[in-house]
Amino acid sequence: MSPRAATQAASQDAALRYSRSNEQEADRVGMQTLVDADMDPHAAPAMFERMLQASRYSSSNRMPEFLRSHPLSENRIADTRNRARQYPRKIRQTDLTYQLMRARVTNQLADTPEEAVQQFRGELDGKPRSREAAIYGLVLALTAAGRTEEASLELDGVWSGDPERLEYVIADAENALAAV
Repeated sequence: MSPRAATQAASQDAALRYSRSNEQEADRVGMQTLVDADMDPHAAPAMFERMLQASRYSSSNRMPEFLRSHPLSENRIADTRNRARQYPRKIRQTDLTYQLMRARVTNQLADTPEEAVQQFRGELDGKPRSREAAIYGLVLALTAAGRTEEASLELDGVWSGDPERLEYVIADAENALAAV
């Protein structure tokens, strides 16, 4: 290796080390920000794990970790998990608004309305994260499938418990439009 190439390699190595320490500091600050915002710090390592799984087979992931500017490694996940362990686990309530929007997106991503109907009925037969959100998703799927009377009956079951909830009002309006 020529002296010039060795100098360039050493310079690159120093820059990456500096970048790694900045990244560790950013992860630490991010974890503290999650805690200060009363969000679950244990969700950070779970997010990194999902990102790692999603990137395992991408062509950009074939570069060795030491050459990447922002590696998503098992070490980073472990560091984040260790930081999260410093904070007690809290039992957090399932946010209904989030679950309702999740059901709406699930419905929109289904290949067909009937597929969505089956998916939400399957959730309701099991143990859904949120029964109200599963019924809401079923209402949306039934509406999209043109089964507006069924949708209206299902919606009545959740809407009566929370008549002011905007998502239910919108679902009712969408169902009424589909019935015309």
